[in-house]
Order: sequence, then C-alpha cells, then structure tokens
Amino acid sequence: GRDGESANCILLFSPKDVIINEFLLDKRDFTDVSEDDIKLIRERDIRRLHVMEGYCRTDECLRNYILEYFGEKRTEPCCNCGNCQREYTEIDVTNEAKKIINCVYEANGRYGINVITGTLIGANRKKLEKLGTTNYRSYAALKDSTEETLKQVIIKMIQDGYLYQTDDRFSLIKLGDITPLKAENSHIFIRKYKGREIETRIRKTRRSTDLLTKAGYDLFEILRLLRLELAKEEGMPPYIIFSDKTLIDMSIKVPNDKASMLNVSGVGESKYNKYGERFIEKINQFMKDNPNAVTSEKGN
Repeated sequence: GRDGESANCILLFSPKDVIINEFLLDKRDFTDVSEDDIKLIRERDIRRLHVMEGYCRTDECLRNYILEYFGEKRTEPCCNCGNCQREYTEIDVTNEAKKIINCVYEANGRYGINVITGTLIGANRKKLEKLGTTNYRSYAALKDSTEETLKQVIIKMIQDGYLYQTDDRFSLIKLGDITPLKAENSHIFIRKYKGREIETRIRKTRRSTDLLTKAGYDLFEILRLLRLELAKEEGMPPYIIFSDKTLIDMSIKVPNDKASMLNVSGVGESKYNKYGERFIEKINQFMKDNPNAVTSEKGN
C-alpha cells in the first residue's frame, strides 16, 4: 500500500465490462484529430483493452503479467497474488485448442471471439446463421463445453502465440504460429480454480512501527510532520515524498549524513537531492535534544 505495508487489492471484473468499454471507445470524441491519427489512437486503445481483459482472465501469476507488460520477463511466480494463492487443477485442453484452430481457419480470420465460441458450442443464434458459421464443419464441435471455458482457452492460446487478436475495432481472431502444436508431445493446459478461494495465508509479521521505541515513535512523528510540510509546498500527496515505511526506517537507522541516508529503504540519489538534507537536519536536531535516545528495539 501507500504506507509501504502489506495490502490487499480486489479486482472486480465482468465480461460486460469489455463490451461497455468497447462502446465508450467507439464513441470517443475525435474532433480536430486527423484520420491517420484516429486510426492509430483506436488501435492503441483497443490493444490496451485487450491487455486489461487478458489480465482479468489469465490464470497465470498476475504480478508477472504486469511485469511482462512493462518488458520485464519473469519465470518464477510471485506466490502472493490471487492466482498464485488459489487452489486449482490443471486441465489438458489440447483437443479443444485444435478444434478452435479449425474454426478460426474456417472463419478465415473474419470474426471475433464471440462468433468463434458460439459456433463451437453450436449456439442457435440468428447472427451465426446469417454469417454462415452454422454450416462450418466445426459447428457444435465442442457442444459439451461452455463459452466461458472456450474463451479462457482462446486467451491462453493468444498468450502462447497460437492465435492473435487484431487491434482494430472488430478484434478479429486470427491464426498465429501453430507449428509447435503439431508436435506429438505438445499440450495446452488451463487452470480450473475451485469455487471457493482458500483463505490467504496470514503472515505472522509485525508492523514496522512495532520495532520503534517511544523515542523512535516521537522521531517518526516529527518526520511525518516534515513530510506533510513538504507535500503542501509541492502540492502532492505526502506518500510521494516518502512512504511511512521509509520514515520508519529513518527513525530506526537515524542517518546523519548522505551515505547513511542512502542506506535507508526508499531513499535514492534523486530523493536525497530533493529532500535528504532537510530530513537529516530534523534527525540531527532530535538527537541533539535527546542525546541518549534509543529509537528502536534493535538499538541505534
């Protein structure tokens, strides 16, 4: 959280959210924007929407998903996000994936995910009849599956590169590189989570402030007041200056020069150059007024 302590984040998602956002993007005002720029902006917005939908639907580590979006490749799960914390069983959906590929091939990349899944489950819809997908060999090929499960498989196939989704307003599903799937020992798995999430493991850790003595807490409050003063001067939230976690670490380590201040968690060269000396002045003044003060249970 903003205070540097552990926090919970709850994600609320419904498939309808995607439809609503597509509608809002379609109605976006492009007054005084050139046609070329409009096309680029639409593609960028749809791409971002796809990424967000993928985040909501992925069964992989959520932290790694975010890191990969920003270009940082991770292989080990964080073991702390909602997906990592939930109980699940892995299901082999290789057969379903191959039938999805057949349907996308028959569609020749002309339709989106709803038409593909509707065709595969054999949905009785006027739209499918109009498009002619009810005549596909793949129509009702996965009639015992649910659309939600097939969408999960398709999202997984997009992540693995077997399929891709266009960034235009129609979000068409097209074939990617399916060569790896042709190997005899190649498989695609998705995770099926149990209906009820397991309770998050309660970590038996102490709050950072528990390490402070009375003197340490007094110093912490002085540093918080200085942070508030700086925040008002610069017109920004106090946690942008330094988090509570950083102020607590200052109160424990009692830095009195640049070298020791840079050893405080959350203080780098940039933050030191902006605020470091003013915090050192407060710390030094506190220690001058309280020469025998011990600010933490560990000792100064």
